[in-house]
Amino acid sequence: MRRVLWAIGLALLAGCGEGRRTGSGGGGGNPDGGAALDATEEGVDAGLAIAPPLGLAIQVASLEWGAPGQSRVSLKVGVIVANGAGAAPVSLAPAGFALETIHGLVVSGLNRPGDCASDLAVAAGARAGCSVHFDVPSDDLPRLLRYQPSSGRSAEASIDLCDSAHPEALCPPTKVCAQGLCGPACGKMVCAAGQACSGGACVDVCSPEHPSAVCLSPGECVQGQCVSSCGHLVGSDECSDCLNRVPCPGLHELTCSDACATCIGSDDWCSCIGGACAGCQNFVNTMNCAALVCPSCFQ
Repeated sequence: MRRVLWAIGLALLAGCGEGRRTGSGGGGGNPDGGAALDATEEGVDAGLAIAPPLGLAIQVASLEWGAPGQSRVSLKVGVIVANGAGAAPVSLAPAGFALETIHGLVVSGLNRPGDCASDLAVAAGARAGCSVHFDVPSDDLPRLLRYQPSSGRSAEASIDLCDSAHPEALCPPTKVCAQGLCGPACGKMVCAAGQACSGGACVDVCSPEHPSAVCLSPGECVQGQCVSSCGHLVGSDECSDCLNRVPCPGLHELTCSDACATCIGSDDWCSCIGGACAGCQNFVNTMNCAALVCPSCFQ
């Protein structure tokens, strides 16, 4: 599973009958007293918000995709609920939570062991955290978390999606956000152009700019080209026909030195390129040409 953590904007909605809005999140105050907690206060966590008197607030603390299914994918949302002073306790039942998606769907919270539960409630003036699971359509993404524990009381929090303004936000399952772009996950990174994922890390791919880098296909990177001649030359009619047709300079004059000539039958021809044949560049170029044009000649 992949876990994405970040602070997401908080909306504060008062719980006075009609559930009117009293704040827009962030650290600004408002006439009803809904504001972010002062991080300088003793024992207060920076970034967390409190609800105004009789009000309600919710914050998205974490988002974690599960394994994709055929048409749905599980999304675990970590939430923090704050209940205003003087208000009635608010239930943490999953049915009180819902996601609104970018395609306009509303996805209800599910009952899962260890998640928010109907037998738990947040008392007046208190704050509590738990998780809720949602089965989101595979081709959709959430944009808003809604919380309505009872009639007349509600709160909502936006969910940031990966873009230039939110370079570490949410991407579709199996992808990660890097510098505002979603891409295939390589560990916790997205590989740049000209790179590939190998062993959970981004590595350069064989090219003229990276003449000794990694080959995506079987073979070794030699002078910026992937060649499959890291084995012994195969003697066959097909191979002979191919070699007779290719325009590789000096192909039929494979003489340079006795040591270098033995590389043709070596099980590790690429080591010979940097060893016994290091001083015979024409021979090396000829073999690289043959390997590129007639790969069936090498095993």
